[in-house]
Amino acid sequence: MRRSFSDIEQESIAFNSTLENCAPGTVVAVEIGNSERWPALLLALFRRGCIPLPLGAHLEGVERELALQTSKAAAVVTIANDALTVQRRATDNPQWPGPAPDFLKLTSGTTNAPRAVRFRAGQLLADCDNICATMGITERDLNYGAIPFSHSYGFSNLLTPLL
Repeated sequence: MRRSFSDIEQESIAFNSTLENCAPGTVVAVEIGNSERWPALLLALFRRGCIPLPLGAHLEGVERELALQTSKAAAVVTIANDALTVQRRATDNPQWPGPAPDFLKLTSGTTNAPRAVRFRAGQLLADCDNICATMGITERDLNYGAIPFSHSYGFSNLLTPLL
């Protein structure tokens, strides 16, 4: 689906009511696949001061629950029948050593146990700038999301250049 920046902005504003119970500083897992709603949802979460955590559809059962516990996700956003839903989770807000992150990415590293890697907004922007410069991505390019947005490469190469 082709969407303009204005379309994304309007959708982001509309998501405010869906996210009204997500307090600033809470980790919100986003489990919506490669939905065209990602850019607007990401903007809405950032504006609320929430910490987005992309979750892949491949995570199920115990592995999914372990990822949610590890990240201390207070909510999970899913999509069904083209509507976003927010499921609240009982958890304490994380106590971060140093400044709180603006974004989390999951990695299993070499241990195969989920770990949340913390990012500040400036780091995401620097990564995006570097990727766009290296790959020659400009505002005239179209992005086609075949790589999962929940993966670091998919997020950084497909989603952040749109923002």
